[in-house]
Amino acid sequence: MGVCNTPLRLLTMIPQTGIGRFLFFLHIALIAAQWLLPLALLSALPDQIPVHFDVHGNPDRFVAKGGWDIWFGPIIGTIMGIFAVVLLRFPSAYNVPGKADIAALPPPQRARLHDLLRAMMLAIFVIVQAIFLSVTC
Repeated sequence: MGVCNTPLRLLTMIPQTGIGRFLFFLHIALIAAQWLLPLALLSALPDQIPVHFDVHGNPDRFVAKGGWDIWFGPIIGTIMGIFAVVLLRFPSAYNVPGKADIAALPPPQRARLHDLLRAMMLAIFVIVQAIFLSVTC
């Protein structure tokens, strides 16, 4: 019951449906890309990187190439990704209408509904990670 089954408990966070499994690994791949792309492109970046722009599109804030600012997006994306993976473990904690009705369903139907909820949450997190990746690059 202790430490021996911990890896098995982590595997239960991976959705069992095809689309849920695809979205889970896409989510992980987008997080990895947020780290790998800046790392791969670091040598090609200029010494001063514009990080903020005014309403006319002119840069008004710059950071040095070696600064931590270019890693801010991947750090926040990773924290959100960890939150998403932990949240997948507890689909009954999702704020959805009719929670009492869901809890009253027979276990097979409730499990299927939880899989659908996980896939929906993963789709949202994939979109958020894609936005973070587009901001990072």
